[in-house]
Amino acid sequence: MNDHGRTPTPGVTLTAGSLLMRPWRAEDVPALLEAYDDPVMRQWVRLPVSTPEEAARRLELLHQVDNVASCRVAEKSGYAFAELLSALPPEFPLDGHLHVREASLTPDGTVVTQRGEVEPGVSPAGSSDSR
Repeated sequence: MNDHGRTPTPGVTLTAGSLLMRPWRAEDVPALLEAYDDPVMRQWVRLPVSTPEEAARRLELLHQVDNVASCRVAEKSGYAFAELLSALPPEFPLDGHLHVREASLTPDGTVVTQRGEVEPGVSPAGSSDSR
């Protein structure tokens, strides 16, 4: 989001040092599945992800209820509010919000959002990356 409160142009890639922010792509699925295979990661996630279809279908964001900015960013990024989570002190002293972005993969690997829109900047699996 820029300083005028508008969403950036679809397909924009942002970098800062080793941080890369870009739209979700089908070729990200193997890395996500590997992350969800980690036992430490599994203890903190609410829904397991074990297949490519599950990885592309449901993306989650969590934040504490007092973080209004994170809530706005999640909603503007297409992550709808899904659930109020109970506090888990001491790590999570306040209740939290769970935001979910549902999507599906077409046979060619294109990610389609819950609104039926083709995800901007998302390439089919195996295509070149323009970073």
